[in-house]
Amino acid sequence: MISPQRLLVAVRADLAHRVLPALDDDRARSSVIAAMGILKELAGQVRPDESWIADSLASLESAAAQWRARLDHERAALLEPATLLPAARRETLLAGIEQLIDYLWRTGDHAGLLPEIREVLRADAELEGKRLD
Repeated sequence: MISPQRLLVAVRADLAHRVLPALDDDRARSSVIAAMGILKELAGQVRPDESWIADSLASLESAAAQWRARLDHERAALLEPATLLPAARRETLLAGIEQLIDYLWRTGDHAGLLPEIREVLRADAELEGKRLD
């Protein structure tokens, strides 16, 4: 999912590289340049709402603890809890889950875990999506 800040930067870049060069009217160009300035200021002021991350981590870390108990040492290490700030901890855990999925998909080991992982990630995606409502 693209962050609001990255979206504003992308829209600004699109205006600069696609819209502005296509304009011949000075008033229209001035309006686009003004909009680009506003978007630059807005992008610097956007602060992400991380209140939902605690619920996400509770679900992901609980599931990861159960999965670790069923995996060999090397795979379990992918899901070890990290001592980071919540957002970084979530990203690290999701990266470990991604590596685990890759391993399970390639080898077929612990195939029963894939549906469980899929369900937990689906619920997590719904939780993340609710913050946009």
